[in-house]
Amino acid sequence: MIGYLAPYGPDDVTRRIFRSYQCGLCHTLGAEYGVRYRIFAGPDMVFLNVFYDLMGAGLADEGRRACVVAPVISSLPVRARTDHARFAAAFGVYMAVEKLRDDWEDERSWLKWLAWRAFRPGWVRARATLVEQGFPVASVEAWMRAQSTVEKSGDPSPSLAEASAPTRAIARILFGHAALTAVAGEAARPGLEALGDRVGGFLFYLDNLLDLPKDLRARGYNALARRFDLVAEPDRMPDEVLAAGIAGARAQVDDLEGLVATLPVSAQRGYITRTLVVGFRDKLRRYERLDATARRTATLGSVLPPKPTPTAVLERVVARPWARLRYRVQLTASLLAMWLVPRTGWAEDWWPEGADSASLDSASLDTGALDTAAVLDTASDPGGGLADTGDSSSSSDDCGNVCDPCTSNFGWVSCDSDVCTDPCSDACDSVCGAACDDACDIDCGDGCSC
Repeated sequence: MIGYLAPYGPDDVTRRIFRSYQCGLCHTLGAEYGVRYRIFAGPDMVFLNVFYDLMGAGLADEGRRACVVAPVISSLPVRARTDHARFAAAFGVYMAVEKLRDDWEDERSWLKWLAWRAFRPGWVRARATLVEQGFPVASVEAWMRAQSTVEKSGDPSPSLAEASAPTRAIARILFGHAALTAVAGEAARPGLEALGDRVGGFLFYLDNLLDLPKDLRARGYNALARRFDLVAEPDRMPDEVLAAGIAGARAQVDDLEGLVATLPVSAQRGYITRTLVVGFRDKLRRYERLDATARRTATLGSVLPPKPTPTAVLERVVARPWARLRYRVQLTASLLAMWLVPRTGWAEDWWPEGADSASLDSASLDTGALDTAAVLDTASDPGGGLADTGDSSSSSDDCGNVCDPCTSNFGWVSCDSDVCTDPCSDACDSVCGAACDDACDIDCGDGCSC
């Protein structure tokens, strides 16, 4: 399934999930297997990591790390290295190296042999990690041997269902293993295995359709060629072969749509849907649109959406920093305006120029807004939060809840250093010795008799 499990038409959420998981797996591969194994951090490995997180505890934590390609100037979102990430990395390395070995055995090319030997140490470590996490590696290897037996035998396959059995079985094992981390536990295993079975079936049919001309030219194994006894004419695909392959693949996607709908609702399920339902249908639709000439040389790239041009990628990358800068400038301008405007034209209406500074200790303090009775009632009420100020000893160094903080009680009491004071009493004391007309704007009640 190398390269098949990429999400179709990702939105911003799906794209961020893919990139952050891919970067996390790249760092995981580099740390556990070595630099050269980072090339395996592709869409299939990302899908597996996202799927296992969906069935488990949810999205892995996200941090930021520099990319190894640009270690100084980059800072990218990266998913944490979890057991699911280690499992996805191990399975990806294990199957990729197995594919190299299978290609070498089929083609006997010394380049394929060299590639297989170069990556075989990682295969050994990956297999040990899978065994450590309880994955049934022995069962997978038994099915791979069964597949090899089918390919090497000269007997025609009685049916495409039997020919696809090894691929389906391996996918069932892989998806069913997620039940060990699923919230529903073993109760989720039948549904997960059914999901894997349909994924394996789709990969079987589409892969055989894409490889049919190449396999006929190389006289290699192809399930569709074996089933319809095609031994010649690699440049022509009979209509019955094309119809059987497309019908088989479409049936798998139709079943997948219902199975994916039963998965837990989350952003990850959207990612799974874009991959297994929308993505598979799009690949099949693109293959059907290929003409006979294009099918002769078709590869996986022929059924993938066209990649954005370098210019479009550059525009998107450059647009993001400029967008963030624009938002920051707008926010800064708004905050600056909120700070400046009250200090310009509107301020004249609130506090004319030349007026005295507002101070609780000033003789010109306007205490008309203070309700003395409310102050007295609150002071006499134990639940009102004010201490009894009748006793001078209550103005102690510890203001307690009365003046802590002072600003929350502004207008009733204030803190002068560490001493609690009553602003109304202070105002009255400061004006009672003056002429009565100077204090006519101060209503101190019984606190002042001029």
